[in-house]
Amino acid sequence: LLLNKAKNLSGNGSRGMRNITKSELAEHASEHDMWCVLSGKVYNIAPFINYHPGGKAILIPHAGTDMTALFNKYHSWVNIDSMIGALCIGSYVDDDKAEDELENVHRSMEPPKPRPL
Repeated sequence: LLLNKAKNLSGNGSRGMRNITKSELAEHASEHDMWCVLSGKVYNIAPFINYHPGGKAILIPHAGTDMTALFNKYHSWVNIDSMIGALCIGSYVDDDKAEDELENVHRSMEPPKPRPL
């Protein structure tokens, strides 16, 4: 029913998948702007919470966090991608790894150093 309403419910427009850090994840921790991590993937579950069979009250306290353990405790048999795959916005990376990747990007953008004559 939820996926019949729209093809892309992730809230990321058409930007596609990207890396998301713990600090960015934590910024999306309210009922109307709710991201979570499930098995290393980040989902915008705000469009889903009203459809959650256990109610939204169990999800809201965990908004903006890794919910993998909670999900597996009650739904280990569920294929999450078939249920809310359209809500996936990226991959979860720790903040240190993201900083290293950003530093590598900046380094690759530097002009080459002149060679001695």
